[in-house]
Amino acid sequence: MAVRFINFLKPYAGRIFFVWLVIVTILTFIPFPSEAMTRIDIGKIEIRLDYLFHIIIYASGIFLAFFWRANKQMKTSPGDMIMITLLLLALATGQEFLQKLIPYRAFNINDIISNTAGILTGLPLTLMVFK
Repeated sequence: MAVRFINFLKPYAGRIFFVWLVIVTILTFIPFPSEAMTRIDIGKIEIRLDYLFHIIIYASGIFLAFFWRANKQMKTSPGDMIMITLLLLALATGQEFLQKLIPYRAFNINDIISNTAGILTGLPLTLMVFK
């Protein structure tokens, strides 16, 4: 069942990744609701909800990028893996720097850390799925 679903989606993988990219870019430029700044207590650790969103969004982004670039046997070349990871890291950092130019948005190093954490968390999980 899962294999049929993956085979069904594979021809659209590039479009799905492009939609993800557009949504992430739009989210970069629109005001973020203050409710997302809610903090979650996990034992002794306190995490802002928007940082968790960053991690989930970029973890899904690396998966979608690998899915797009994978061949029919769901294999991705090491060069593609490195390129995808570096480009997503550049996107994650660059979008945060662009927010300095938007009056109602602010640069936040913790957002870059959360984006990077999402990529670095999503990378091994994605590699496990693709093996």
